[in-house]
Amino acid sequence: MRVSSNMLFDSNVAAMTQQQARLMQTQQQVSTGRKILTASDDPVAAARALDVTQSDAMNTQYAANRGAARHTLSLAESTLQGVTSLLQDVKTATVSAGSGTMNASDRRTMATDLSGRLQELTGLANSTDGVGNFLFAGFQSKTTPFVSTAAGMAYFGDDGQRNVQVSATRQMPSSGNGADMFMRIKNGNGTFVAQADAGNTGTGIISQGSIIDQTALTGDSYTIDYAGPSATAAAGNTVNGAIISTPTVVDKTALTGKDYGVTLNMTAGTYDVTDLTVAVNTQTITALDFSGVGAAGSFVVDSVTTVTLDAAYDETTLVGEMQADLDAGVGGVGAYAVTSTGTVLGGDFAVSITRAAGGSGVSVSAADANAITGGIANSPGGASVLTGQPYVSGQPISFAGLQFNIQDGGTAFVDGDTFTVLSPGYTVTDATTAAVVLPAPPATGRVLHVSGQAISFDGIQIDIQGDPVAGDTFTVSPSSNESVFKTLADLITALNAPVVGASLTNSLNHGLTQLDNALDKVLTTRSSLGLRLNEIDALQTAGEDLGLQFKQTLSELQDVDYNQAISDLVRQQTNLQAAQQTFSKVAGLSLFDYI
Repeated sequence: MRVSSNMLFDSNVAAMTQQQARLMQTQQQVSTGRKILTASDDPVAAARALDVTQSDAMNTQYAANRGAARHTLSLAESTLQGVTSLLQDVKTATVSAGSGTMNASDRRTMATDLSGRLQELTGLANSTDGVGNFLFAGFQSKTTPFVSTAAGMAYFGDDGQRNVQVSATRQMPSSGNGADMFMRIKNGNGTFVAQADAGNTGTGIISQGSIIDQTALTGDSYTIDYAGPSATAAAGNTVNGAIISTPTVVDKTALTGKDYGVTLNMTAGTYDVTDLTVAVNTQTITALDFSGVGAAGSFVVDSVTTVTLDAAYDETTLVGEMQADLDAGVGGVGAYAVTSTGTVLGGDFAVSITRAAGGSGVSVSAADANAITGGIANSPGGASVLTGQPYVSGQPISFAGLQFNIQDGGTAFVDGDTFTVLSPGYTVTDATTAAVVLPAPPATGRVLHVSGQAISFDGIQIDIQGDPVAGDTFTVSPSSNESVFKTLADLITALNAPVVGASLTNSLNHGLTQLDNALDKVLTTRSSLGLRLNEIDALQTAGEDLGLQFKQTLSELQDVDYNQAISDLVRQQTNLQAAQQTFSKVAGLSLFDYI
C-alpha cells in the first residue's frame, strides 16, 4: 500500500470532521436537554416518544373535558338543591294548610305564596350553565325547556343527554332531560293512585294504599261507590199502586250491608224477610218435569222425565247446570237448548227448554218442536231472617238497623208479592270490565263501611277514614305521570276553593303524596349527579397519575443524561484536540529537514 501525503491529509480531515460532528451533536443534546434530536438518532425511541406524546395530549384533553363536565354537573346539582329546598318548603306549607286553624283568607294567602313558588320552580327548571345552554333540555340546549301554556306546563326539550368523553373508555352524561326530573313523576304509590271524586259531600278520606299481592294485580281501574238504603217493589207484584218507603237508618251498629227480600202472605196477614246477600237471585229446583208436554210426550225420549239439581245457583249457573244434565241424559249433547228470561229477585224469572234440531242419537220430528217454560218466578232464595211477622199497611217494619213501611195504595196485595230492601254500604266495580269485585261474587249487596277498615281486592289494599255518604265515589286507577308543576297548580286550586272538609283534605293528601314522589325523583337525580362528580374526581386522580407516567416515559425516551453527555463532550473535545495536534505534527514532517 502506497502512503501518500494526500492520503494522510484526507484521512485526518475526515476523522476530525466526524469527531467535530459528534462533538456538535453532543453539544446540541446538552444545550436542548434532548438526546433524540432527529428520528435517525434512535428510530424506535422516536416512534415510542411520538405515541406517548399523543397519549399525553389526549389525557390532557380528557382532563379539560372533566373540568367542563364538573362545572356543568356542579351547576345542575346546585340547582336541584334549590328545587329540594323549595319542595320541602311547599310540603311544610301544605301540612299547615290542613290544620283547622286556617280560614279561607289564610288559605288564599298561602295559595298566593305557592303561586310565587311555582314561578320560582319554573325558573330553576330553566337554569343555564352560564354560557346559554339549558341544563335540563336534553339535546335542545338552546331551547327553553319549560313553558307555561293554556293546557299547563309543557316540555319543549327532548330525552337526550349530552355525553362528555372524560377518559379513553368512559363517556359521562353532563346534562339531563327535564322530562324525567319534573314531568314524569308517577302519581299515587307508583303502581296505582286512589282519589276521591271532587263532588263528594261526605267526610271520607282515602289513603294511597299498598300492594298486598303483586301477582293478583290486574292493571284495571276501579270505582268505589257509596249508596244509602233503598227499597223497590218486584215488577211482578199484583198491586201496582203499592208504595214502599225509602228505608232510614235507626241503628247504625246493626247495619249489615246485606240485601233482603220481603215476601207478603196476605192469607195469613204476615210477611217474611229473607237474607239475599249470599247467592242472591237464586232458586233451588229439585225437579223439573216435562212429561206430557207436546205431542206424544216429546220430552220423554230416553225415558228421562226429570232434571235434578241439588244446590242453590244464580240464574246463569242454574241454566248451565240444567243444560249439562240434559246433554248428559236426555237425547245426548245438543238435543235440547236451555234459555232463561228475567230474574228471580225481580219476580219474573222463567226457564225455557226447547227441542233442538239435532243431537247425538236422536231423531227430531215436527211434534218435538215444542217448548216448556218453567215458572220459577217470585221465589227468591236465601236465609230466613224473619217469618210470620204481622203485616199492617203503612206500619213500620224494622230489621238490620233499617226501618220502612209498605202501603197497599188502596188495592189489596196477594200472596207472594215481594219487595227488595238494600242496606247502605259500598260496592267496588272493575271499571275496565264492568264486573263487581266487592262484595265478592256470588255474594251481592253492598259492603258495610267501617271508618279506617282495610278494603282489599285484586292485590290492592286501601282504607277510607270518616263517613262517606250516598253518592260519594272514589277511584283506584293505574299510576300515570304527573308533573310537579301540575301538583303545585292543583294545590293552589284546592287552597283557593271555597269548600273545606274532606274534599280539601283529600286534595292536600294527594298533593303531599305527589310532593314526596317529586322529592324522591329529585333526590335520586341528585344522587346520580353526586356519583358522577365522585367518578370525575377518581378519573381526575387517575388522569394525573397517568400524565406523570407519560411524562416519565417521555423523559426516559427523550431527555439527555447530563452526566453522560458532559462526560462524552469532554472526551470528544480531548479526542478532537489530540487529533488536531497529531495532524499538525504529521503535516509538518518533511525529508528536506534532514537533508
